[in-house]
Amino acid sequence: MKKSRILLTLLLCFAFAQGLQAQAKNKEVAKLIKEKEYKKADKILNELVEEQPVSMRTLLQKVRTEWYFGEHAKSFSYINQAIQAYPDSAEPWVERAEAYTLLVEYVNCVNDASKALEMMSDISFEDTIKQRALSVKSTCNSHLNRFDEAIEGHQTVLKYDSTNIPSLN
Repeated sequence: MKKSRILLTLLLCFAFAQGLQAQAKNKEVAKLIKEKEYKKADKILNELVEEQPVSMRTLLQKVRTEWYFGEHAKSFSYINQAIQAYPDSAEPWVERAEAYTLLVEYVNCVNDASKALEMMSDISFEDTIKQRALSVKSTCNSHLNRFDEAIEGHQTVLKYDSTNIPSLN
């Protein structure tokens, strides 16, 4: 019995240490992406993606580096992995909505942004992910000639963040 407790304690310590190591690597990746050092960031992300379970943050950072390299199909693969692994999180849905905007798939964008907003119905609009969702949905609505919905959405975003550039355009 004593050996099993020691083993369990060692396993928990190992798992905790791995989590701290992954967290440090994710911070380094965020810094490299900010500095536009995409190849270095991608190398670290490839290591993190091999680890299980993969954090949502790692998957979404991998989305951004693959997009930068023009690997849109791979980017969507990572977004979809994030959605499957974290079905109750709105952030991957917003990320995919933003990607659809860049691919000029406005209906898909509106659908994903709407799904994210439904998931965040009890969250204040001061939350930046919610602002991103409404901003991208409003932008796509304007491209779909749904101007009343677009204007209403942009006005809501601007009420909470007057520096939201997509809503100002």
